[in-house]
This record gives sequence, structure tokens and C-alpha cells, in this order.
Amino acid sequence: MSATETRPDLLAALPGIVAQAIRAVLPALRECRGMAGRLDVAALKAKGIAAPAVLVTRLGCQQDQTYAGPHPTFRLRMATFILCKDELGLDRDTAAAN
Repeated sequence: MSATETRPDLLAALPGIVAQAIRAVLPALRECRGMAGRLDVAALKAKGIAAPAVLVTRLGCQQDQTYAGPHPTFRLRMATFILCKDELGLDRDTAAAN
């Protein structure tokens, strides 16, 4: 695929692509991946995701504008869930930064 071509599955694959870019910058993460849908505490416990982890998801997508020819634009709502473990004696912000 050339640099000017768009992947046919770009919207579906975008969370994984973003997660790969994050993983390249933060290789020490135990888990970094794209996911589908929202995340709540029950889902987090059920999946047993080990901290530190980053999960990227696409929450919504709508077509924005259509230009001449087959060139629509889209507006995406995305979220990144950052999972970290509380450490004794440290406030939450300091522990997350470490």
C-alpha cells in the first residue's frame, strides 16, 4: 500500500494503530492495545488487565463533510484508558508519573 492510499479498514483499525504508537514510546507497559467499546470497573476486573496498561478505543464516529468526489471526512470520539497501580506512601499523581 502506498503512502497516498487509505487502508480499507482504517476506522476499525485506528485504536490499534494508536496503541502501537503509544507502545513505541512506552515500551515498559505490560499491556497496550486497541479495544472495542467502553471500559468499566466490572469489565476491568473480568479481563484481569495488569497495570501499567493503556487501552485505546473509538467511542463514536460520524461522517462530517463530503467534498467533491468520494472524499468524506469523519469526526471521531476516542478515549485512552490508563491503568496504573496505587503504591503505598505515594499520592496518586506521583505514582502514575512513576
